[in-house]
Amino acid sequence: MKIAVIGSTHAGTFSATQIKQLHAEADITVYEQHTTVSFLSCGIALWVGNHVSDEQRMFYETPASMTEQGITMKMQHQVVEADLVNKRIRAKNLLTGDFADETFDKIVITTG
Repeated sequence: MKIAVIGSTHAGTFSATQIKQLHAEADITVYEQHTTVSFLSCGIALWVGNHVSDEQRMFYETPASMTEQGITMKMQHQVVEADLVNKRIRAKNLLTGDFADETFDKIVITTG
């Protein structure tokens, strides 16, 4: 089963890692337009309230740790089109400007 995950704040990261744990054979690709994953947005209030001493503590995974779990990470890639009927996405590599078309069997959209 080929799974595309769009976005990797907490919902996308947790979805990808949980699916991988439950279905080790799944081919999971995460598309994230930024350089970090797993940001806990609920932690913003803690940061603003000065309850978190280091903003890095609001991240619990890294692209490398997810790759080690067998998840393909497409960092700095923006999904510009999602065709849910034909199960295709078009993603732009924000570093090179190149576009790639990919297929999926299942999709998780967690854009925030």
